[in-house]
Amino acid sequence: MLKEVKDFDKTSLVPCSSASPSPRRSSLGSGKGSPLSNYDEGEGLRRRSFELKALKDDQVAKVLDGVFVGGIGGAKNKEELDKNGVTHVVNCSPVCHHVCHKEYEYLLVSVYDKSTDNIEDEFVKSNAFIRSALDQGGAVFVHCYAGQSRSVTLVVAWLIETGFTLEEALAKVRKARPSARPNSGFMEQLERFEKKIVARRRSLEETMFDMELDLVALDNNPQGGG
Repeated sequence: MLKEVKDFDKTSLVPCSSASPSPRRSSLGSGKGSPLSNYDEGEGLRRRSFELKALKDDQVAKVLDGVFVGGIGGAKNKEELDKNGVTHVVNCSPVCHHVCHKEYEYLLVSVYDKSTDNIEDEFVKSNAFIRSALDQGGAVFVHCYAGQSRSVTLVVAWLIETGFTLEEALAKVRKARPSARPNSGFMEQLERFEKKIVARRRSLEETMFDMELDLVALDNNPQGGG
């Protein structure tokens, strides 16, 4: 045992940039015999079960060429990432910002999977990162912890910007990642984002149409009526 400790290579460790917050304790106490003891124990078991399930889920799900989605298990699955040509990673879980591979370029997004968290403010930055990666001929893996809500929301936002409706985008992601389910607050933000993109696209189309009319008028009257 001592030999194993001495031979351990510390250079293989990756520093963790953030840690999970400590669970809140009730003022009623949670020691043995308290009314909350069974509740705390049950919550702890459920949380641990969730964590183990997420770690075992090492899927790197292909949504479309160059864009993949998943959870922390996929983020650790370097063999599969390399197999799919991943060059860029969007990590949107504060509790796993320490999961990184030096070969990839990272965008770290700190959002919690709460319906009250503002993920919409990250859409522009995330979409620009994905666009840049694809323009360079690379591929992007977008992940959170479970690969169900935050990462899915960012990929759906990207698809909306490229021309998909929200319904089409969500269906596209769920086909690759059946467990995809953004929380209710994120869905509301995606709906707002879709409206903004549609309005922007309509405004651009109207501007282009007006420009075409001006060009036609100029061709028909090159002397400006003189």
